[in-house]
Amino acid sequence: MKKWVKHWKLAFLSLALICSISLPVRAAGETTLKEGVLIQGMDLSGMNKQEAAQAVEQYIEETLRPMQIILQTSNNTDVQVTAGDLGIRWNNPEILDEALAIGTEGNVIARYKVLKDLQRESVNYELTFDFDINAINQVLTEQCSLYDQPVVNAVLKRENDAFTVIEGQVGYRLDVEASIDVVYEYMTQKWDLQPCAIALDVIVDQPLGTAEELAKVTDVLGSFTTSFSSSGADRSANVSNGCKLIDGALCTLGRSFLPMRRWLPLPSRMVIIWQDPT
Repeated sequence: MKKWVKHWKLAFLSLALICSISLPVRAAGETTLKEGVLIQGMDLSGMNKQEAAQAVEQYIEETLRPMQIILQTSNNTDVQVTAGDLGIRWNNPEILDEALAIGTEGNVIARYKVLKDLQRESVNYELTFDFDINAINQVLTEQCSLYDQPVVNAVLKRENDAFTVIEGQVGYRLDVEASIDVVYEYMTQKWDLQPCAIALDVIVDQPLGTAEELAKVTDVLGSFTTSFSSSGADRSANVSNGCKLIDGALCTLGRSFLPMRRWLPLPSRMVIIWQDPT
């Protein structure tokens, strides 16, 4: 009996010795991250939950928020912003609870085995991020839409009894709604936490008519003149201005020309009496 008690005491002392050597010392009731448990590659071992959260927020504030993001907008223009401008925020703080639980569950032997495994191979918890849709919309509207370029249609003018062709210009318009989705999807699903470039959704407006097409116009199909010398000053001014607004209008094949689109809005003092053509 004495021999058995002696062996039992030795076994108990050996187990106590293993525990005292292998398990980290911490304040009663406080859980800290174990060595080999990483957060986004950062070694935060020995930190409690509050300290680890502060370390992550500091990493976001100092490293990620200033990260340069290039938005490729209208007319091949690059707009430089930062992840902070797009409203970056930490999206999975619950990983700290999971990380802190490693090496704390099970009996002493099970915990000891987990700690030994961490010495051979670390466990890394990756951070995920969300972005503010309103912030993205503000950046696109205030900084990227500035580079939109309106389309300019080709123009055919009659000068000195000859036609002159003025080449048109391609237009570019940022599709803000579609680009919000492009930016948000990239930053939440594809971003590798490094500087990057994102091509925005730009609508290309082709001008009506080309120089080659308009150069084929060689004949005047019709012209018209009128006299309104007997009219009053106001009517004469209205007729002159109306003719000026539609003079030289170009109507391409398959399209119609409505003079009212050039005349509107009419001056408040001007009244038109419509007559039924039937």
